[in-house]
Amino acid sequence: MNDIVKPLLAALERGESVAQAAILTHEGSTPRSAGSRMLLTGRTGQGAGVRIVAGTVGGGPVEARVMERA
Repeated sequence: MNDIVKPLLAALERGESVAQAAILTHEGSTPRSAGSRMLLTGRTGQGAGVRIVAGTVGGGPVEARVMERA
């Protein structure tokens, strides 16, 4: 948890929108387990979208879906 606190506070101080994604449960073999978290901030202007600033929920298609929804 502490690995996202400093980036979270820094993003909020900059006035950025912030989203946190977390794995609540999983089945079978997965790259990350329940409790894994990722912090994302929004971007505006050219290249708008989201940016990962801390953590991971496993990369690949799972992380792409999280970024899409954020």
